[in-house]
Amino acid sequence: MADLPLTRTTTQVAALVERYGIEQMAISAECCKRYKEKHGIDIEKIQTEYQEKRASAVAEYYRKQGITEPAPVPEYVTKDIVMPRLPPMEKDLDQKILFERIGDRVAFLVAAYKVLRNPDDDPKCIGQLNNVRVNGDKATGQATQRIYHLRSTAGQPPQKGWQDIDGPFYFIKINGGWFIHHP
Repeated sequence: MADLPLTRTTTQVAALVERYGIEQMAISAECCKRYKEKHGIDIEKIQTEYQEKRASAVAEYYRKQGITEPAPVPEYVTKDIVMPRLPPMEKDLDQKILFERIGDRVAFLVAAYKVLRNPDDDPKCIGQLNNVRVNGDKATGQATQRIYHLRSTAGQPPQKGWQDIDGPFYFIKINGGWFIHHP
């Protein structure tokens, strides 16, 4: 994966993320809301209380030691402060919320492609097709596919990146033309 420097397109990525309401914090907040509805447990409140207890223990340690600047804290200071065991989060809930917020996936993919595509790259997202095997109206082959993604860090605008993945491709023949098929 390559991390890209901040560029003019970073603003475009942020606008795309905002337009579709898929900011990391918004997705996380919705996950917490649904978790609370299902289990009656406020995750954000529990996390805040946990962080406050840790901060209080560290502040007390600094006070007792006469420390006025941030410094390493021995493990024993916070070892007894633990998060309570919680029921597990619904599998893939964040992905489910993301898809709900996007709505029109085709429009989103087109918009994301325009923003994420690096004009210096070969415009093809799929590399050379190798090891092609045809069996009637179906075929398979191997190729490298470039997968683009957004990387976000709290308080920073999202950055675009990519990863090249080798894998199989499946095709189906329809009305004399070959199309990529997802079996």
